[in-house]
Amino acid sequence: MRNDIETIYQRSLPDFIRVLPEGFQRAGLVAPTLEVSIQDEQVVRKLWNHGTLLCQSLDGFSSLTTGKACRVCRDQSRCTPQIVLYVLVDETPFRIGLNPTSAQNYLKYRRRLLDQGQQLPAVVTVLTVVSRTTWGEVLFRELF
Repeated sequence: MRNDIETIYQRSLPDFIRVLPEGFQRAGLVAPTLEVSIQDEQVVRKLWNHGTLLCQSLDGFSSLTTGKACRVCRDQSRCTPQIVLYVLVDETPFRIGLNPTSAQNYLKYRRRLLDQGQQLPAVVTVLTVVSRTTWGEVLFRELF
């Protein structure tokens, strides 16, 4: 039993799948589409200044740096929110960070599924990347 708790305690977060204009990069390979099960979602916020991370929030509510609530921070207008999805690909967990356009696509997709009474983890979702030359936009479609 002691080994079980040590294994769980030392387990790291899932790796990120990178979104490129050509597709999704994982394990050095790029695929134009992915079939996933969306298990969870998270809003993070980051404040950058010329490439230096000044502040971040892992829950979208309070700063890790200062402990101050994000909603009362004077730098909130410069702060970048991002949605991170926790997905299963072939039963392997990964994370995918969504850029603002992809996040809007996700929110529309999520709203539609929830309005239909469906739960995200129970749906197989096809993710597709549309090239925007220097970045990739993620589109969401229900497979079944």
